[in-house]
Amino acid sequence: MRIFFAAGGTAGHINPAIAMAQLIENEFSGAEFLFAVTPGGMESRLIPATGYPTVTLDVMGLQRRLTRKNFRALRLLVQSYGRTREIFESWHPDLVIGTGGYLTYPAVRTAQKMKIPNLLHESNAVPGLTVKLLAKRASVVLGGFPTVGEHLSRKCHFRYTGTPLRREFGEISRAASRRKLGISDGCFLVTSVGGSLGAERLNQAILNVIQNLYHGRSHICWILSTGKRFYSDVKKQAEEMGLMDERVKILPYIDDMAGVLAASDLVISRAGASTVTELSSLGVASILVPYPAATGDHQTKNAAALAALGGCILLPEENLGDNRLLSEISSLIEHPQKLKEIRQNAKALQPKKRDQLILGEIKQCISDLLP
Repeated sequence: MRIFFAAGGTAGHINPAIAMAQLIENEFSGAEFLFAVTPGGMESRLIPATGYPTVTLDVMGLQRRLTRKNFRALRLLVQSYGRTREIFESWHPDLVIGTGGYLTYPAVRTAQKMKIPNLLHESNAVPGLTVKLLAKRASVVLGGFPTVGEHLSRKCHFRYTGTPLRREFGEISRAASRRKLGISDGCFLVTSVGGSLGAERLNQAILNVIQNLYHGRSHICWILSTGKRFYSDVKKQAEEMGLMDERVKILPYIDDMAGVLAASDLVISRAGASTVTELSSLGVASILVPYPAATGDHQTKNAAALAALGGCILLPEENLGDNRLLSEISSLIEHPQKLKEIRQNAKALQPKKRDQLILGEIKQCISDLLP
């Protein structure tokens, strides 16, 4: 059995693909995998780290404004069809899986033209343009939120399955994770992360909150993931503000996200689909600050789905300039019962037997190969 994956651009597209490959690998020991990557894309770093083989497709996303880059993007897209067909004709995939983003389109569209079974997974509450364009001809479309199907053609085959998580999320414990990070039992650990690319405005708000919270609260610890492009500036600011001590860890990127989330008492984050899924699955309390410029405002819809269950606090970015973030964090620290309720409610977002639902749909796609 050979499975080809097309997932790139952001961790929200890449991580579900890796998790799905791991699910298939556990179920079918002889399965082979091949992942498409773009030159210099995030997937070209994250996927090889898992040990899965890759092949390069030189494509790039379209800008949502008139720019010369779009002409190059269209030229690369046209060229990518021939490249993808060559790969499929030589490697012979039994199933092609796309998880959204511009890398998915040429791979899944080529599979559809070649009559190769193809599966789409949309991890956000509303589908992106790529999934919308491909959904009608896909063998099946899986959704991380039940609302995905509301935005797709009635002719497509949609199933709400939830979003799969990488293997490490099922192999961690809070106690072990805190020991690994050197977090003492009495420490209230707050983790803030601005998504896989970082968030400048969120970083600034967090620095101000840390400065205010530290007065008389020696039991609070903090991990701040800045995003690589903001790391040097944020670290310099923290040093100038006198915040660099053993209780504050400033990192460009969190590689062991599973361990850090499991160890955290509270997470402040953007509301990408992978993040919302991870928080829900682990039962972690969070304050979500959606990225307002996300396509279709999908991050707000992701956070709203969790907030509707009482599983997080939704804080619009426009409110970062006042003291509401500081107030919300202080309130949760001072009211542990409220924190506990949010943790319990967060777990309700993901459907029961999520992995079995996803595997069931994959098996349907490749039923001709199964005994």
